[in-house]
Amino acid sequence: MVPGRFLEFCQKAASCLDGCVLIVDEINRANLSLVFGELMYLLEYRDGLIPLAGSGELFGIPENALIIATMNTANRSIALVGNALRRRFAFISLYPSYELLRRYREKKGNCQWRG
Repeated sequence: MVPGRFLEFCQKAASCLDGCVLIVDEINRANLSLVFGELMYLLEYRDGLIPLAGSGELFGIPENALIIATMNTANRSIALVGNALRRRFAFISLYPSYELLRRYREKKGNCQWRG
């Protein structure tokens, strides 16, 4: 048995003084058991400790560990994201800003905007 990515992230975050951010791109397409494993419980109950299945060692998510996950709502695999995951995250809709992109490209001057 080897530590999963989330466990490794939390262990590294515990040794840092600043905030640590784990970014999961397109969480609805991820194999969540590989990403979070048995620690899904701790996403909801951050103050708690649970015994790890492999070692029995008590483990919790450090306060400075933050998780940002992206989700493409146009993708049909969003249906796979169950209520258990939905209640553990706050959802913020972000839409493209074409005006912001236009100003960026004009400032860079390395391409023509055709929009």
